[in-house]
Amino acid sequence: MFQKLKDYIKKDWKFMLLILGFMLLNLIIVTINYSTDYDEIYINGLFKTWYSTISVIMIIVLGGFLAFKVRNADKDNIKLEKLYLWVAIPIGLIMCFNTPLGKVPDEDDHCKKAMAISQGNFFSVADENGNAIEMINAKVHELVTRTVDNYDDALRRATLPETEEKIPLKYNTMALYAPICHAPQAFGIFITRLFGAGITVQCYAGRLVNFAVGLVLLYNAIRLIPFKKHLVTYLALLPVAFNVLPSMSSDTLTIGMSFFYIAYILNLKYNEEVKEITKKDKVALTISTLIISLCKIVYIPLCILLLIIPKEKYGSLKKKNVFTIIVIIAAIALNLIWIGYCSRFLIEFNTGVNSKEQVLFILTHPIEYIMILVRTINFYFNTYYAGLSGDALGSYTVKASEIYICATIGLTSILMLGNIEGDKKVKIDWFTRLIAAMAFIAIVLLIYTSVYVQWNPYMNPLIHGVQPRYFFPIIFLTSLIIDNDLLVIKKKINRFILTYATFFNINVATATIYTYYFGVLINTYIK
Repeated sequence: MFQKLKDYIKKDWKFMLLILGFMLLNLIIVTINYSTDYDEIYINGLFKTWYSTISVIMIIVLGGFLAFKVRNADKDNIKLEKLYLWVAIPIGLIMCFNTPLGKVPDEDDHCKKAMAISQGNFFSVADENGNAIEMINAKVHELVTRTVDNYDDALRRATLPETEEKIPLKYNTMALYAPICHAPQAFGIFITRLFGAGITVQCYAGRLVNFAVGLVLLYNAIRLIPFKKHLVTYLALLPVAFNVLPSMSSDTLTIGMSFFYIAYILNLKYNEEVKEITKKDKVALTISTLIISLCKIVYIPLCILLLIIPKEKYGSLKKKNVFTIIVIIAAIALNLIWIGYCSRFLIEFNTGVNSKEQVLFILTHPIEYIMILVRTINFYFNTYYAGLSGDALGSYTVKASEIYICATIGLTSILMLGNIEGDKKVKIDWFTRLIAAMAFIAIVLLIYTSVYVQWNPYMNPLIHGVQPRYFFPIIFLTSLIIDNDLLVIKKKINRFILTYATFFNINVATATIYTYYFGVLINTYIK
């Protein structure tokens, strides 16, 4: 037995050392935590608190199990999408239950909207001041709130007595979202309510169903993508994804559908086994395009990716043009209809905001507006890449280790630039690069412009309010634009990616527990 164990370790000692290294790093991080002001260091001995005990168990037991589960990820007979689920499901479930309700960006308002839809109220009603108000169970107001600072408070709110009382609750920003954005959450709430479950169970059911939908979309994105599977898997496992996937946020559907949509189109273009576009493909493309456009209008330029599908797979150029034009027009028309309906809720959210004047300023001073864009990107650039790499998670109060954040920035750059050794190389043509670049630039411009118009004072010199997660649904497009043959990555990178993502997410999970166990709300913004 000992000889077999010795041979096993000797055969793959480098990977064993890697696992032990990650375990040791995470254990060290667990014992040293920082206060809000960064002027004190608390040394937490292992097993001295519930926080450290649970953290050690996750690092050693869960981390070790998942690491050994993915150790053969470089072998051809093991599909990356299945290994993705092995890591994503336990990590997602942990984040679902160790993050208090309401401690994900705007989750309180997302929950109110989902509750309203679950009651059959698909369209919001405006009061005389333009506020979207819905009669929602009073416990929701207490349960899903941004004011929770620790687990004791979260538990107290979760165990509040059930009530039939309904009170008017406002959710103006969510009134601008189409009902499809909150359909998964509403379904989970509705089903559990049918079985007599209380509000707390309903809210967690909304989270879980939303998480399941996101997982299915990302799983299929990894399955369908004809190249760079390692990159899609890596991106889908970043903590920024798990920050919203197992929550009530509509970002779950936006992220999942965007990844799926891009992968589906690239599969139709580059998969040699796909000889023609079937009716099933047309239905899938049409529905996906409409859903993405309704998730957030700023992502509607993704639909121009339809142009990269070869005309030969449609049968003729005419058939391709007819289908593409109809789908794009339908997406735009559907959005115009929805904007026309929800324009009643477009009230001024912040002091000094004047949307009409802001739009006029942008149109009449394009050079000055471009300078504002450049100035904003320069000022917030480190905030964006840090946020995408693990900073400012939860409700901007949970911070991953700086070691992981810096390592993630470097690893992301390498994976974006490189290709896996031995993979069947697909030459990304210039037209695909051009369309991807156009879609990316258009979406970035729409993100900044929409935030500037709706949230910033008139002629503000900077665009405040753009969150790093807004760029996550389109981050894969950059790999298409900069793809090259200069950097070749060994195939064994797959198991490293999965192992790295496992321990990185465990680090974030323990940081989340630390934040709400001790009630330490860390100011994580670099600027």
